[in-house]
Amino acid sequence: MFPIRFKRPALLCMAMLTVVLSGCGLIQKVVDESKSVASAVFYKQIKILHLDFFSRSALNTDAEDTPLSTMVHVWQLKTREDFDKADYDTLFMQEEKTLEKDVLAKHTVWVKTGRHGIPECAAG
Repeated sequence: MFPIRFKRPALLCMAMLTVVLSGCGLIQKVVDESKSVASAVFYKQIKILHLDFFSRSALNTDAEDTPLSTMVHVWQLKTREDFDKADYDTLFMQEEKTLEKDVLAKHTVWVKTGRHGIPECAAG
């Protein structure tokens, strides 16, 4: 009779332990799934980037205040670390050497004063 009383609490403890341990994995799976759903909803992947540049007459003037065309470079990069480390002069003089390992695509647009320059950059 004594072993019968002892079996019931032991079985109850085993059942509770099984539920608790399986619940840990279930919670982790739910957390992982909700993270992937949140990233899919809130962090949209851009397939095509449409840019529209417009140059005002006060931009890029010469000594006589005559507005000049402006050259705009658009780079698609794998990572931005090298770009963030580089200063303007380095990017201007040695852009290929500075960004060579990260450049996926490059587009150059001349924007004339009072006109639009519209490059279309496809993300890869």
